[in-house]
Amino acid sequence: MAYLHIWPERESAVIDLAEFIASLSAWDVHHRDRFTVALTGGSTARLLYQILAAPPYLDQISWDKWHVFWTDDACVSSADAATNLKLATESLLQFVPIPARYIHPIDGEVDPDSSAEQYAETISYELDSSQPSLDLVLLEVEPDGSTASLNSDSEPTTESERLVISNTDGETPRVTFTLPLINSARTVSFLANGSSKASILKEIIEPEGDPPTFPAAMVRAAADEAHWFVDREAAALIKSEGL
Repeated sequence: MAYLHIWPERESAVIDLAEFIASLSAWDVHHRDRFTVALTGGSTARLLYQILAAPPYLDQISWDKWHVFWTDDACVSSADAATNLKLATESLLQFVPIPARYIHPIDGEVDPDSSAEQYAETISYELDSSQPSLDLVLLEVEPDGSTASLNSDSEPTTESERLVISNTDGETPRVTFTLPLINSARTVSFLANGSSKASILKEIIEPEGDPPTFPAAMVRAAADEAHWFVDREAAALIKSEGL
């Protein structure tokens, strides 16, 4: 089931997601003594991280219980400005007291296939399971329905067994979660803002005819907990009023 959180503008939607993450983190820390989360990239994600790194969330969240992963990243030098690791470090991680041993970036400086295999092993080891389930996976959706580094015509989208795989279809090779790993998460939260996302959001939330097959529409969290945090422009074509 998709839960739609509609707000007048982007910042309100992102603040709502920050509040949602803080509540989810508190519950998981209380019941499991840790919170496992996969971060994403993008300008809206940057705003989210900046909000989380400031009061009141800076003081409310049990950061020392967080275990951080990434849904995808580019296979380039870690100093490259295009990496999701650098975005998260500059906007969140350098400001919050997450132990370094709990931060697990994708190794972008080795062969993409080797990096993907290593990352799958890391996730399975850290979550102590061959079928790991993260507490939260954060995602953004693109106007074409792609998410993480999953494109409609790419091999990672059709992968049914491996947890992490390389995607070399673009100019820069990337390593990405596959749908099986994303869909094993207890909760998935999407960010979608702006009029450029209106058509694709309509197809995902209120499909007409056959179910869409682009990656974002194929995300189904293990507990059927998929939350969309969107602004009015992105939700302009949606008939439902959301939560």
